[in-house]
Amino acid sequence: VEKGTFHIYAVGTIDEGIEILTGVPAGTRLEDGIFEKDSVNYLVNNRLQNMADILKQFPAPLTKK
Repeated sequence: VEKGTFHIYAVGTIDEGIEILTGVPAGTRLEDGIFEKDSVNYLVNNRLQNMADILKQFPAPLTKK
């Protein structure tokens, strides 16, 4: 730390850490349930929704009874 090789940041929330690490606002959820556009949480939510939509295209695995 003294040499400036790395820094230590105290954060109170995961969102604060995300903002420090990415330089992008974490984003808060709006009244309609969507996160603020172009925030990290908005992008993550969109990616997870996209992945869920892709998985819905495949049949459910068979389970043993």
